[in-house]
Amino acid sequence: ELILLSLDESPFLMLVQRALRAAGYEVAEAHDRAALERVLEESSPSLLLIGESLHRESGLKLAAEQLGRFPTLPILLYAEKDSGETAKQVLAAGLSGYIFPPLRTEDIVNAVTRSLTRARHLGDWVRREVKRTTSTLQKQVHELDVIFQNLGDGVIILNKNNRILLINR
Repeated sequence: ELILLSLDESPFLMLVQRALRAAGYEVAEAHDRAALERVLEESSPSLLLIGESLHRESGLKLAAEQLGRFPTLPILLYAEKDSGETAKQVLAAGLSGYIFPPLRTEDIVNAVTRSLTRARHLGDWVRREVKRTTSTLQKQVHELDVIFQNLGDGVIILNKNNRILLINR
């Protein structure tokens, strides 16, 4: 799984790289908005870990923009310190969560693993709901088709250009 690290150059970036690679994840980096957008266009990361600030831009704002483009992408925010305000902003933006110092390598890996697991469960739920809804619609279409084909009168359904869309026997 590819984890995209969108962080400024720092000792924390090196720690995260080592921790995630040791846990078996593939890692890509983006150090500014242009690189972030390029990597997102060229690959399909499983998770984005973005800094509170990225190349003098708000990481939270960048993360919210990316969620607008990729609504199922789990995003973790790295904050310099824990605060109630940060927690509110992360929740309001719809991010998966946030991490803050002091961090051990296992804290980083656990946060990433939790976010990926949650994203998988959400994806599984969406697929089940789509399958259930599709099945219901197919059943309704079949029932309407049986009614339509067994009407005693002739029925022709035309589109706006007077082309035949449906006709019964």
